[in-house]
Amino acid sequence: MKTKRIIVYALIVFSIVSAAVLMMFMPETVPAHYSLSGEVDRFGSKYENLILPLVSVVMGLIFIYLSKAEKMKNGESNEKVLLIAAICLLAFLNILSIYIMIKAITAKAEKNTLIILLASFATRKTVPSDNKIA
Repeated sequence: MKTKRIIVYALIVFSIVSAAVLMMFMPETVPAHYSLSGEVDRFGSKYENLILPLVSVVMGLIFIYLSKAEKMKNGESNEKVLLIAAICLLAFLNILSIYIMIKAITAKAEKNTLIILLASFATRKTVPSDNKIA
C-alpha cells in the first residue's frame, strides 16, 4: 500500500511541475475551445489551463484522505481499490492536461494566421462591379 500511496503523491507533484513548466512556454492568449471540425471557437488566458491540474491535485488529495479513512475503518481491502482508482484517474488527468497545454502552445501560429486574415479582410477595399446579376 505504501508504494501505491507514493505513486499517488508522485502523480500529484508531476501534475504541478508539468503545469508550471508548460506555462512558461505558453503565449498569453491560447485557444480555449474547439469546434467539432477542429477549428478554434474561443481564445482565453493561458491561466485557464491550470484548471485541470488543480482538479487532479484536489482529486488526488481526496483519494488519499479516503484511503487513509478506509484503512482505519475497515482494514486494507478498500484502501487498495481507492489507491488504484486514484492512480488511474490521476494518470488520465495528467495525460489530458499535458495534451491540452501542448496543443495550446502549438496553436499560437493558428491564432496569428487568423488575425492576419481578419486584418486583411478589414482593410480590403471593395470595387463596384458593373456586372449585374439578373
